[in-house]
Amino acid sequence: MKRQLNPMIPFLIAIIASALFFILADYIFTSDLTNFQQSVFNFISRLRNPHLNTLMIILTKTANPFPISVLTLILTFILVFKHQKKEALFSFLLILLTAGTNTLLKHLYLRQRPIVGSLIHETGFSFPSGHSMISLALALLLSYLSFHFLSRKLIAYLLSAFLLAYTFLIGFSRVYINVHYVGDVLGGWLASIVVFSILLCLFNLFSRTKRPL
Repeated sequence: MKRQLNPMIPFLIAIIASALFFILADYIFTSDLTNFQQSVFNFISRLRNPHLNTLMIILTKTANPFPISVLTLILTFILVFKHQKKEALFSFLLILLTAGTNTLLKHLYLRQRPIVGSLIHETGFSFPSGHSMISLALALLLSYLSFHFLSRKLIAYLLSAFLLAYTFLIGFSRVYINVHYVGDVLGGWLASIVVFSILLCLFNLFSRTKRPL
């Protein structure tokens, strides 16, 4: 990538996000949050109506594995075509490692999904939210690339704001359709920040020593 960060910055971010993730996980699994989680869902469920239900279902499906995989492959091919091979590898590894980390964490914590009131059927474990993880990973990736390759930084800022808003809406949609608890979404965002920051730290270290990824 054209500019290189001090590797210590993403490293420190990874440490902080990791600490917050484990604090959140410990709090979720050692405290009875049933009443709090139910209160959050009850509040959000008051917003439900047929039109918003349809919108939330469509929105949440944009972060399903298939569209994310297709988008990642397209982005990777574009970067390779533009002779940005390191960036292409970084992009591919980020999405791959984010998905792998989510699967590992789900099988580590084994948290069950909400039992009733879901608008769609989902399988697998609940913590952390895979949709939240992958959507934020993609948002961070595209934002980072935009700041490095776009000459007009205003466009990069606007794109980043849009991507973060999209990520928030994905997380909201997972709670709205009741396939995740709010803690799953927060955990997914924190875990995504950890993966992105660690990979970025390693990427910058390799780039500084001029060694290939």
